[in-house]
Amino acid sequence: MPAPSREQRKPAEMDRKRDRASELGQDELRELSETFQQTVRRLSSLVGELEAAHQRTLQAEQEKKVFYREVIRAVTRGKFELVDRSDVPLLGELVVDLPCSTGPEYAAARAAIRKLSAELGMSEERGGDLLLAAGEAITNAMKHARDGRCLIYRSDTSIGIRVTDRGSGIASHQLPATILTPGFSTKVSLGMGYTLMLQLCDRVWLATGPEGTLIQLEKKICEPPPERPTLLQSFNGL
Repeated sequence: MPAPSREQRKPAEMDRKRDRASELGQDELRELSETFQQTVRRLSSLVGELEAAHQRTLQAEQEKKVFYREVIRAVTRGKFELVDRSDVPLLGELVVDLPCSTGPEYAAARAAIRKLSAELGMSEERGGDLLLAAGEAITNAMKHARDGRCLIYRSDTSIGIRVTDRGSGIASHQLPATILTPGFSTKVSLGMGYTLMLQLCDRVWLATGPEGTLIQLEKKICEPPPERPTLLQSFNGL
């Protein structure tokens, strides 16, 4: 039987080359698939590690915040409260809700506070203290954030001023150190007027975070009975 000619051998050779190429292609696909799966597993592991690290950071930050909160409450005898936004109490009936982003809006908020304090029979001195403290809070919102608002509440015994904004928030860890350093509270503010607010108001609540800051001031209509000196005041006297 005569041997196949060259032309007859070509189809068989081409078939063998195609089979070999197919085998090589399948091997490469298997290697790529294994590499891809290994990469996915590694990425999943890294994501898990990052999430665990993030949770540890959040837990540590929360523990620090609780510590700062207790320190501030102790040295001010509960007068200054560093809290979560949901823990800020309502101080009676909301009577005014104004934007505070421009000079005229700032003036309108001050006028509303002055008018309400006079209507409720607050003394000129106490009304002036509240007006000054509220001005500090509103100025902070205007200078350091955006979308500031001033909400004014009234009750039978007090006036509440709540100033909110949208910004990066305040580094809460700076507050305790500034409060506890002797002399700081009478020479400089806690960074943005908080010492002044604390001195001029009966209660102060502060909630701050990445979503913004809420500062709430309370001033009793009538002078409350005198209290024993706070630890903060004792430090100032050293």
